[in-house]
Amino acid sequence: MTASDKQTGIVLVTVLLFITVLSLLVLTQMQLVFLDYKSINQRNEQHQAFFQFEKDAKKLAEIITSSTQHACVIPAMDANAVIRVLKTKQACISTHEKQQFYYLVEDLGQFPCIQTVVDNIIYSTSHLRISMLSANQQAGILQLRIARLAQLANCECNEPILIRSRLLSWRYLSNNL
Repeated sequence: MTASDKQTGIVLVTVLLFITVLSLLVLTQMQLVFLDYKSINQRNEQHQAFFQFEKDAKKLAEIITSSTQHACVIPAMDANAVIRVLKTKQACISTHEKQQFYYLVEDLGQFPCIQTVVDNIIYSTSHLRISMLSANQQAGILQLRIARLAQLANCECNEPILIRSRLLSWRYLSNNL
């Protein structure tokens, strides 16, 4: 075997090694692209589950605010304590469009200084906090604070605050935390 044959062999081995390394890099990048695609699809599914959950919460809020009596109304509790109760599934259960969820409604009482105007009549507001836990693992916990009309009461402390909407605030806690 001559020196040029050895060099040719080394060049061949080097080229094959280089091609192998490039092939592995291409395969790794393809795998990363597929993982990104899978991640995007999972994120879209989570968004869809959240939007459905939000729609169910809105429907439940409409039902609760339109009725004067509801079976699942409890006195006001700490928001995190309500979440613990929901997680133990010691709450009311409801099904809407094949989605099941647990919920509790807290009566937060009347707030004379938070008022609203309907047909040029001023009302005080009574507040509820609706807490919902999705039985679906993709959605989480949603808490809504809603103001209902109440008889006008004298605001003794401050100047009244006027609000426009029934939904005052919401908080969403993902199961992924």
